[in-house]
Amino acid sequence: MNKKSELLKLFSPHLFWSVDKDKLDTDRHKEYIIENVMNYGLEKDEFLLYQIYPHRVLRKILPRLDSLNEAATAYSSAVFNIKETKFKCYAKKLSHVN
Repeated sequence: MNKKSELLKLFSPHLFWSVDKDKLDTDRHKEYIIENVMNYGLEKDEFLLYQIYPHRVLRKILPRLDSLNEAATAYSSAVFNIKETKFKCYAKKLSHVN
């Protein structure tokens, strides 16, 4: 088993309760993993995420995610220096405003 798979086992159980964590693949399921950690993870989960995915990968994927919550979007915007308006979830949120 590789290091990424071992790190995946250390995430908080609530993040992946609906799936078999042993079947998660850090490459094929990276959007799912990143989105869950950013939306629902604890600080320790975030540090694990940074060990699995380099900054450049997170910076590329985060703006493409559909369902980041407001706090995760604001945090990601600040940490990765990406304008909130560049996030897909931000544009989606604006389209639902009445």
